[in-house]
Amino acid sequence: MALTGALWMLLDRATDSTVPLPDALTTALSLLATYGQTRKRVESWWLWIAADLVYIPLYAYKGLYLTAALYVIFLGLCVLGLRDWRADLRRGAVPTPVPSGPAPAAA
Repeated sequence: MALTGALWMLLDRATDSTVPLPDALTTALSLLATYGQTRKRVESWWLWIAADLVYIPLYAYKGLYLTAALYVIFLGLCVLGLRDWRADLRRGAVPTPVPSGPAPAAA
């Protein structure tokens, strides 16, 4: 909520956004969801779903119908991602960590 509030004030005062609160909310949700994904948190899918549920009508309101349709597809992908991650958790599957650092040299 604090991130949304700070972004809302910034967008309201420093930009010409006609919808600063929804812009702030979707930005905050997207940033938090991205961070959650980097930590392999299943809850991040719920944040993406919430963001998409705001993005879709927001883009339609702005007349960006193809972008709104794209976010309907993203919403479907998020639902599938949530379902698959939850299924993996129920099976006790452990996500494979992504190694950090440079990739090993190919032989």
